[in-house]
Amino acid sequence: MLHFRRGAAITANDVKLSTTKYDHESYQAGPLMPGSYTFKLEGSTGSAKKQVELMGQANLIEGAAGNVGRKFIQLAHQLGAVVTTTSAARDFDRCRQLGSELTLDYHEPVASQCDRQFDHIIDTSGKVPLQANLAALNQGGQVTLITAPADNHFTFDVRQFYMAQKQISGFVISHATDDQLARAAKWLNPQFAAGALLEDDLNCQPFAAAAEVHAALEQGRDHHQRFVLVPPTEKI
Repeated sequence: MLHFRRGAAITANDVKLSTTKYDHESYQAGPLMPGSYTFKLEGSTGSAKKQVELMGQANLIEGAAGNVGRKFIQLAHQLGAVVTTTSAARDFDRCRQLGSELTLDYHEPVASQCDRQFDHIIDTSGKVPLQANLAALNQGGQVTLITAPADNHFTFDVRQFYMAQKQISGFVISHATDDQLARAAKWLNPQFAAGALLEDDLNCQPFAAAAEVHAALEQGRDHHQRFVLVPPTEKI
């Protein structure tokens, strides 16, 4: 099995080798971690209907310059959403290149920088007060959390929340089903083959190095690399 940070595990039968210049560096193990968040952008069915519903949808991606955030920008943009992002100012150009229409400084509240309301807010940072995000939603909008604040607590106006039919959802890849991963893989593998979503600095290591790779991640010695554990070539 191929194992990824934050708990993803993909069976060898689902591995697909790229035929592009990333051949050795990128075993296409279905969605990887960021790709699995496709579920939150187009729904778990990945249907054409869901993709149509995203056309023109106002999405806010917080912490957009990070590994997951950059994937979100590209996926949301490709699916037709209007993307707003928060990041450090130095990352504005990069976010625009990936598909962000409006770039905001994460140091300042979103409400003080623009008057937009959003249909879907994805918080990849855990640093934005939940109430601020809920207040920035349109009626029926949704906030998706993929991490927690440092103190593991949020507070929000419950009456305002349910009266506007807003939603809060969470996502962790370790609870994704095999069927969900397979559907995401079918959508994402063609993009990988085309060279999309592969801008990360990948470091392929054999299964035998799993313990060292884990230690590097836990101790912050990964230097922003993305590790991929691969089986011996002769076994693929």
